[in-house]
Amino acid sequence: MSQSNGTVEPEQLAESTLIQYNQAITSWQNVIARANAQAAAQQRAAAAAAARQKQLLDNLNNAITTVDNDLSAMQSPGNLSGDLGQVDGDLGQVKADLGQVHADNGQLSSDAKSGEDHGVLCEDVAVEYQDARVAVQDGHVMLQDVGQVAGDVHQTQGAIGSATGDRASP
Repeated sequence: MSQSNGTVEPEQLAESTLIQYNQAITSWQNVIARANAQAAAQQRAAAAAAARQKQLLDNLNNAITTVDNDLSAMQSPGNLSGDLGQVDGDLGQVKADLGQVHADNGQLSSDAKSGEDHGVLCEDVAVEYQDARVAVQDGHVMLQDVGQVAGDVHQTQGAIGSATGDRASP
């Protein structure tokens, strides 16, 4: 009989009964069944570990995407700088309009003091009224642009809130 170290040694065989033979077969079947059960358990554990690693990787990729989106939203919140520039331009226009109304008012006052007739005074009032309407219209435009800035600020605040919440979540 071959030994584990490679040597061959004689063995004495003995006659066994049918009951001993069946017991030996049953013993081998139990050993094989335990080995198969262990192998199946190891395969299930390996599959579960692989599934867990995949889930963790998916979670990490989703978190990276979320943070990238948050950063993108914070870097370009609407058109904040462009909208602020527009409001600044609007404010300059309204100031110029109000300066014209003030000049019109000075002309009306000057014409009234110099004794101009009603026709000239009415013309002065009409011009001042028209320039005041322009100032009001430009003021409305400026308010619309201010609303756009408020929307940009709100969008930025939302992005910062999302980033803060995303950072806090696992």
